[in-house]
Order: sequence, then C-alpha cells, then structure tokens
Amino acid sequence: MPDDAPRLMHLTSQEAPLALFCFPPAGMGPLFYYSWAQHTSPDIHLAAIHLPGRDHHPHPHSPVDTLGLVTQLAHLIHTHTTTPFAFFGHSIGALLAYETTRHLHTHHQKTPVFLALSGCPAPHLDGLQRNITQAALDGLRTRTDVFPPLPNETTTLAERVTYCESACADSVLVLRHHHHDTPPLDTPFGLYCGDTDTFVSAEDIDRWNDLFTEPTNPHFYPGGHRYLPDANPLVSPQVLKDFTAALRAPQGRP
Repeated sequence: MPDDAPRLMHLTSQEAPLALFCFPPAGMGPLFYYSWAQHTSPDIHLAAIHLPGRDHHPHPHSPVDTLGLVTQLAHLIHTHTTTPFAFFGHSIGALLAYETTRHLHTHHQKTPVFLALSGCPAPHLDGLQRNITQAALDGLRTRTDVFPPLPNETTTLAERVTYCESACADSVLVLRHHHHDTPPLDTPFGLYCGDTDTFVSAEDIDRWNDLFTEPTNPHFYPGGHRYLPDANPLVSPQVLKDFTAALRAPQGRP
C-alpha cells in the first residue's frame, strides 16, 4: 500500500458478518467515529476511513484531488469487503461516500447495501461549493460550526500546521470537485442533518433525492452542522436500523 493511500481504522471486530465504513468530516480523522463503537452491534464491523494528513497517518499531506482520492477509496473498499457493507459520511465525508459509491458501481460492479449521507448539500447543486467558499472566507476561527475546534494554546506548531493543512485541504478538495451527471443510483440511502444547520438547508439535504431512483425523507436531529457528537446516541442506532432494513428488504430495497 502506498504511503499516501487512505487506510482503514478498525473500531470493532473485523470478523463480523456486516461492515459499516465511516467517512469523516472536514479536517477530521477516523477517531471522529471512535464513540460509535459502543453503539454498534457485534454483527457489524465498524471501520473509519483514515485519510493522509491526520491522526498519525504515515503520509503527512492531505489530498486535494477528488477523483484521485475516490479512486483510491474505491480500491480500498473493494479489496477489504467480502461481506455486505454500508457507508456513512458526514459533511465532506458524505460527498466522498457518494462519489466512492458511484466509482464502485462503475468500475467494480459493487455498491454498498445502504448509503447514509449526513450534513452535506446535494453535490449537483452549487450549495456545497458556495457554502465552503463562504466558510473559508470567514476563516477557521469564526466558522467553528463547520471546521473542527481550533488547537489550544498548548499545542505545538507542528500540530497547528497539521490542523490548518487538513482543514484547508478539504476546502480545496470541495472547490475542485465537479459533479458529473450519471443515471440515478439504485442504492437504498438515508439522509441525516442537524435541525439548525446553517451550512446545509432542509432543501439542500432533500435534493439528494434527485440523484437516486427511490426517494427518502431526511432525519433531523437537534444541533447545527457539528450535531453528530451530541446526537450520536440517536444517529448511529438509526443508521444501523436503516442498514438492517435495507438488508432485509426484497432485492435490497426498503
């Protein structure tokens, strides 16, 4: 495996018969999903995507090319899945989960049983790029609703550099992303969002339905764009419930 390739951080047993792969939000690493392990069934192997440039990944620099990263992510998932699996992605992680699903469908004839998308405007509209542009212009210090918490004064310069690079690189990744129209995905999916999210409107999240053959209704939880840590006891069980429903439905359709 190349040093600059994304990796997996396994948060529960790899021997489980099902797998849930989680894609972190802007500037965050796989440890963002560490607390999900306590809410995960023993039947599910929980793994988080470990991108370069965060949480002690051997490659220090964050990727900024969506197509190259998605190609690597699809290869990673393809080579690590022998059981039914699902994706969950929050914010920029939702964009990567969606694009990885499309790449797997096109190039590997494999897709997740269920795709869970959280806190991200539908990518065929301009909301994602418009909002990340405004957040970047406002700055890391003022947009703590979008970017991860700033390092405290006791952190080293190297740690602050890593923080800034990963947050800025993820912004560049979004700004360089271009949505290419393809037929709607025939993949069961779910939508999740904070009810006071200023980064994603209710319409932004609902318009994901344009990109799939079967529509779904979003789940809203108390909080803004960074609602997940507080709402985790509610969100992760709902995602697992929706994953299970997709598995049990005829031909994978809830």
